[in-house]
Amino acid sequence: MVVATAFLIGLAVVDDKEYGTILAIRASPVNSTEYFVGRSIFPFLVTLFYTFAALVVLGLTHVNTLQVYLVVIVAFSVTPLCGLLIGALGNNQVEAIGIGKILSVVLMLAILGSTMLPDEWHWVVWWSPLYWIYDALEKVFTETAAWGSLAIDMAAAFCLTAAYFVLLRKRIVKGLA
Repeated sequence: MVVATAFLIGLAVVDDKEYGTILAIRASPVNSTEYFVGRSIFPFLVTLFYTFAALVVLGLTHVNTLQVYLVVIVAFSVTPLCGLLIGALGNNQVEAIGIGKILSVVLMLAILGSTMLPDEWHWVVWWSPLYWIYDALEKVFTETAAWGSLAIDMAAAFCLTAAYFVLLRKRIVKGLA
């Protein structure tokens, strides 16, 4: 859902760039932070609904739902970063889709690495917030998650996302200008 909802945000931002909506917002009392938070509300609700539906359909209603939603909320912190990156780098819908595909492949490498690599090689994919999110969800779904280990995984995912945002902030702002 991180990738799908990032596409929702990124394509909406590119659409607003193409039609000049972002320029019009600069003349309104809404600041850019409020605009991007507003653009993230619908994808966030989609993520929450999808989580509920997935738990029911997959028969995972016996797992700790509070832990699942904690992981999902932290996982959503990756979504606006990816969405803004797609929106900043893409000048039109086709470019944005291509950028999103490349970004999703990079993000999925961490999940592939955590499932295919032996445990002693997992450090190779620690750079990705999705590795930590996947690790936390695996613990929750296998019912081995303790709140302490979940907190460590979520802190790592959130801190990595924040670090990437700081590193990419200038490029995002430049791309959205």
